[in-house]
Amino acid sequence: MISKIINSQVIQLNYEELLIESECSNIITKEKPLNAYDGKDFAAIAELELLGADGKPLSRQHWKVIYADSEETEEANNIATNVFDLQESTFWHTNYSSAAKHKFPHQIVINLGEDKIVTGFSYLPRAEADKTGMIKDYRVYLKMTPFKL
Repeated sequence: MISKIINSQVIQLNYEELLIESECSNIITKEKPLNAYDGKDFAAIAELELLGADGKPLSRQHWKVIYADSEETEEANNIATNVFDLQESTFWHTNYSSAAKHKFPHQIVINLGEDKIVTGFSYLPRAEADKTGMIKDYRVYLKMTPFKL
């Protein structure tokens, strides 16, 4: 299920791609996984794409992670920047190796580094079958000014 944002209202949708009907210029995006299919408190994203005015993926050249509430860095290199590294085999995963596990909702905040028209997004889950982190419900927020963390 996807959350669709139209004129600051969130609408729940039941497919894997978000299309935003009203065009807007944005530099900050915030992904907020709300829960997982397996009911556990883990989230994972292999690749995230934002779609431009032409419906094609935007360049990720200037993207920078501003905040991630959790990353697995002890047993794997599952850091937040993996969501835009153009490598489907790497992925961001919330912490699972230490006692400081975070619960849903999880958050990643990305600065796009430039103003862009964003008309939608798609995300690729991690490729392995029967592994934790498959996001079931999430919200995506876009804005010109920094998010309060």
